[in-house]
Amino acid sequence: MRLAFLSILFTAFIGTTFGIISAVKQYSLLDTSTTVGALFFAAVPSFWLALMLIYVFALKLHWLPSYGVNEWQGYILPVAAMTLTGSAGLLRLTRSSMLECIRADYVRTARAKGASERIVIVRHALRNALMPVLTSLGIKFGHLLGGTIVIESVFAIPGLGTHIISAIRKKDMPVVMSSALFLAAVFCVIMLIIDIAFAYLDPRIKAKYKK
Repeated sequence: MRLAFLSILFTAFIGTTFGIISAVKQYSLLDTSTTVGALFFAAVPSFWLALMLIYVFALKLHWLPSYGVNEWQGYILPVAAMTLTGSAGLLRLTRSSMLECIRADYVRTARAKGASERIVIVRHALRNALMPVLTSLGIKFGHLLGGTIVIESVFAIPGLGTHIISAIRKKDMPVVMSSALFLAAVFCVIMLIIDIAFAYLDPRIKAKYKK
């Protein structure tokens, strides 16, 4: 759970931040480099990236541990492996959503009224662009929960993923079923929180349920 929550936080920060910057600076060198980087990491499996990070930073440079989470340094490589692959798709989605909102009529109207570019981007374009991004974050959190099982195996982390794999090998069906049910329940709670957040981002949704 720690790996999944840390990864989704960094994924949200990196994906949305660079997606917004890439959309605002469209066709610039920064836009091109971030788009190419996102395409690369979107195509790379998380377990392969984890092995490469272990090879470079643990075996060659000896900067970080290759297994376990006895210290905070042990979280760096597994979280990095999950964040880099997860933020790639989110960056592309944020960029496309921002570009669509920036070209909308209400954004042109805000610029015509003399609003500063920062207010136009933050208050008008970004607020509407975050709707599909939040939905994607909820889905990515479910993928991260599943991907944590693989990452825990690569880094030999004694977590829920290792527990599930051990139960599968022992054919302990009650443990496997209860673990899957727990992960599904956590995913449903996260999606519920995101649906509630929609009402605060879009006043039209909140207005439908007001009497």
